[in-house]
Amino acid sequence: MTGNDHELLTAWSTGDRRAGAALFDRHFASIRRFFINKACTEGEVEELVQRSFVAALESAGRFRGDANVRTWLISIARNIQREWIREVMREAVDRVEPDAMCSERLGPGISTGLDVQREQQILLTALRRQPIEQQTLLELFYWEELTASELAEVFGVPEGTIRTRLRKAKLDLRGTIDTLARTPEELDSTRSGLEGWARGLRDKLAI
Repeated sequence: MTGNDHELLTAWSTGDRRAGAALFDRHFASIRRFFINKACTEGEVEELVQRSFVAALESAGRFRGDANVRTWLISIARNIQREWIREVMREAVDRVEPDAMCSERLGPGISTGLDVQREQQILLTALRRQPIEQQTLLELFYWEELTASELAEVFGVPEGTIRTRLRKAKLDLRGTIDTLARTPEELDSTRSGLEGWARGLRDKLAI
């Protein structure tokens, strides 16, 4: 089915299932990538993706036409992620705010079992050790290639704030990578080719 994202979303909100299916096909990979390095099982990823698109349909009538549909969907996925963390941590004694939680604390992730190069596995592990707010920011920057203005839209903060947070997140990520590398050569390879390793993970995480 043809049509731009705005047209498809409008049609979907009025009951056009083909439009919804087309929109799902276009953005499924991005939303799946959003969850796959945070959730612990394939079933959780599927459920969170489904929740995100259901929430999108429910709020489609309130969509502002001046926004980017993909960014809007990612913002919804971020809210679904927060709700999920609250559900998972409901019985925890030392509960923390969802944005401050580290994915690693939720348990082993799907991404830890992927067949990837050692440098990429270091990167995935390092990302899961960041507070989820930083992890999300970095993953959207590296894998979805969102601009600073798009990231500001997702996180609901000024663009200047996003740039500052992104600089800090990159520094923190490199610091964690330093602790994970087993040899100086491995460390150098991971750090020097960080953006290349990150981009190489994009398609693998959408499968």
